[in-house]
Amino acid sequence: MKRSILISMLVLTIINNILGQSKTIDPNLSLNGNVKINCKYYGDSIAVRWGYDNPQLWYYHITHSVELYRRDVTNNGKYEKIGEFIPWDSTKMEQTASIMADPSMMVVALENIHRHWNNTLFDGYNSVLERSDNFYNRWTLVHLAADRDIKAADACGMRYIDKKIKPKTTYAYKIVARGNTLKSDYRVVAPVIRPFKPVIYNIKEEESSVTVIWEKKLHDYHYSSYWIERSVDGKNYSKVNDAPFVQLFAEDLGTKPVWYTYKIPCENYKKTWFRIRGLDAFGDVSDASESVIGIGRDRTPPPPPILTADSSMTHLSQVLRWKVENPAELKTFHLERSFGDASFVRKNWAQGNENFKKDTFLIEGMYKYRLIAVDTAGNESFSSPIYVKAFDLQPPMKPHLPLSNVDTMGHVLLRWDATDEKDILGYHVFAADSKGRNFVKLTSHFIRERIYVDSLNLHLLNQSRFYRIVAVDNDYMESEASDILEVKLPDINPPAPAIIGDYRVSEEGIRLTILPSSSRDVVRHELRRKDGLDEWKAIASFNKIPPFYLDSNIIAGVNYKYKVIAIDRTGLESASIKEIELTGKKSIVNASILNFGIDSNRVVLNWKSSNEEYAEMRVFKLNSSNNYIKIATIKKGNFTYVDQNLAKGNTYKYRIQSIKNNGQLSAFSNEVVVNY
Repeated sequence: MKRSILISMLVLTIINNILGQSKTIDPNLSLNGNVKINCKYYGDSIAVRWGYDNPQLWYYHITHSVELYRRDVTNNGKYEKIGEFIPWDSTKMEQTASIMADPSMMVVALENIHRHWNNTLFDGYNSVLERSDNFYNRWTLVHLAADRDIKAADACGMRYIDKKIKPKTTYAYKIVARGNTLKSDYRVVAPVIRPFKPVIYNIKEEESSVTVIWEKKLHDYHYSSYWIERSVDGKNYSKVNDAPFVQLFAEDLGTKPVWYTYKIPCENYKKTWFRIRGLDAFGDVSDASESVIGIGRDRTPPPPPILTADSSMTHLSQVLRWKVENPAELKTFHLERSFGDASFVRKNWAQGNENFKKDTFLIEGMYKYRLIAVDTAGNESFSSPIYVKAFDLQPPMKPHLPLSNVDTMGHVLLRWDATDEKDILGYHVFAADSKGRNFVKLTSHFIRERIYVDSLNLHLLNQSRFYRIVAVDNDYMESEASDILEVKLPDINPPAPAIIGDYRVSEEGIRLTILPSSSRDVVRHELRRKDGLDEWKAIASFNKIPPFYLDSNIIAGVNYKYKVIAIDRTGLESASIKEIELTGKKSIVNASILNFGIDSNRVVLNWKSSNEEYAEMRVFKLNSSNNYIKIATIKKGNFTYVDQNLAKGNTYKYRIQSIKNNGQLSAFSNEVVVNY
């Protein structure tokens, strides 16, 4: 036991002072330790036990008594001294031991309190630690004897039975040890009997033995030693240990012990029942714990297998062979495989009667193998490790179809997922301007990242760019190319211009023939017109170019300019390379005169036609795009039209045009403006 020299010398000083001519303590010397008390209620009496947590204080009280006090807590009484106690002299211990059936603990107390102290006090500085250990051992054995035997506890001056108690009364007991300073401890005892039965936490089945395990801290509150019992039929039990079991622990352990353990010999695979009983400091033995059943088990591992590997080259696989002694005793084989810093075990990889098997993996390289033989009892043995070079003889799978993003600067960002293989070194990127063209490799060497940026000149006329990805493995084998990815490029080029190919001016209006743009991404064409200093206005929009377009909304003698614009899918407009300027021709049919009036919430148009042979009259209204659109056709004989599609605060403009029976159109009437 580890003790400091300072403590040992203090102990020896106390011993020398006490055993010298003077039986007093040096008043300048402090005694280490405290006195501790414990009590137990029996119904008709209370047992009181005490002890010392340090050998210095215990040794002093071999020759100096301790005082025991009692207080009636229930009736709020005061402490009263009920006795003084000191160890018996050697004569009384000897006489008592001579009449006891088992005097062993009394003899331990006698020997360690009264006998052979001269062996503890021999001279010599080199023996300081030896004398200190002897002193501590005596202190320990005296307390052990008091725990084991109530008579020994009486002889050691550490026990008292209080029979002068009242029913249903709570008492407090205080023990006082007097050295150069006062040391005391107390305990309150309620009139309640609280039996505690030991509990076995677990058992461990081992070769020809079973270890019983129970919790230390929980049981230390109640017991100081134990009987361990065994039965082969679950009914008749016998003690396994000849003396109460006390498990000692070294004080210098890094962590406090948690469990008590006791190993019991028993036959392998023979059912056996186990239980324990606790012995407390008052000499009582507890009821037995609940029984647990256990058996000894075969824990002898089988002979280790001898493992070899097939030397033939195979694709990402390896055939392993092995030899074992007594294969009939084996149940299964586990395979331990290591690659780099990673290891894992494949449980139940092969049956016990097999002697070869194929192992497959995902990546080439150097592998370490160990075979684990497992017998029918679950015992394991390991083969010596072997190292095997694995080869990849197949190219990797083709990469998954990549994803892309493209910006208006012509940067195409390609991303793709990893393939299933683990031995991929990198990737190559291929591109083409069409699916039917040859793909050109863009990467001079493979790239490890699964991302690539391609920079394009968007002023070219290509509408799409096509890409494919190829994976490269550790053996520089290339995969099949991925599926083709088409990337639509942003359009920054306006479409080719459209032109007015032909024109004709007549009394009906101006007829124009439009030649469309040659660009494939054009979605519509717009015909625009201006007269005088006005801005260009779209008078027609075509998703499909008609054979001709007739502009009948014209005034005779007015000059008009026309142009056609092509617009692509991104809204870009073509240039205008040919503008046509034409003058409206006067119709041989005179224009009608248009008037209007406002009636309640309506605009009433009325007219007088200069052409008595007209077949119908058309009514036109200026829309929000500043184009006149036809809103009504009036049969001959009617001279009015009512417009109710109005909103307050708006300005409306109207014109009319008559049509003769032969289809000839008149000129447009005067324009009327209605501020509604």
